[in-house]
Amino acid sequence: MKKAGLILMLIVFSISITNAQTENKNIVKVYPTSILFGKATLGYERVLNENSSFTLNLGIPSGIDPLSYLPEIPAEDISLDNGQLSGVLIMPGYRFNLSKKGAPLGFYIETYLKYESFEMDFNAEFNDNGDLYPVSFLGEYSGLGGGVQMGVQYLVAKAITLEFSFLGLEAKSANAKLTITDLSGNIDMDELYSNIEADFSDVPLIGNSLEFIKGSNYVGAEATHFFLPGARFAFSIGFSF
Repeated sequence: MKKAGLILMLIVFSISITNAQTENKNIVKVYPTSILFGKATLGYERVLNENSSFTLNLGIPSGIDPLSYLPEIPAEDISLDNGQLSGVLIMPGYRFNLSKKGAPLGFYIETYLKYESFEMDFNAEFNDNGDLYPVSFLGEYSGLGGGVQMGVQYLVAKAITLEFSFLGLEAKSANAKLTITDLSGNIDMDELYSNIEADFSDVPLIGNSLEFIKGSNYVGAEATHFFLPGARFAFSIGFSF
């Protein structure tokens, strides 16, 4: 009974805020959850008519220590230290509003394009049978694609909106490159090359596309134009005007 009562309260709350209306045509948004993925994202929505609107999201690295959210690299003999992440995300979209109240409130379906480009630069160490040598660890990534998502947007105060995007599916053509440079001059590059080739060949989605390179003081891996699927869920708080 308690669970049924809670569900009923949520339904009544959703109906009440969905029935709220706004004459404002512009919304500026922030995405608090994007911080969890290392980005600070701002959004803008412009109502075109009662059935559609244009959106634009911009994301940049949030400044959080990249090591706190990066996945563990597959190379067991390389340990990352401090580093930095730079880059940008640009995502324009077009929304089809399916609510009786009209855009920008209520349920919508959105198609969007997505471009992102990021570079990470870390200090690292290579463990050669117990001997530690400094290396630089430089990663580059870029992706271009698009997707479709559904969502709902509520007016919870005179000018404040809450938005939930869900069931977003996207696909991108991506490029990735990794370069590890010996900073000590003491590393056996043949051994490091063999280790990197063995460690990264099994990376999901990209391992079979990698080409490995070796120079006098560096080794690297690169994949171009590989298919990268994805899913998108988002929550935003907006100010309409």
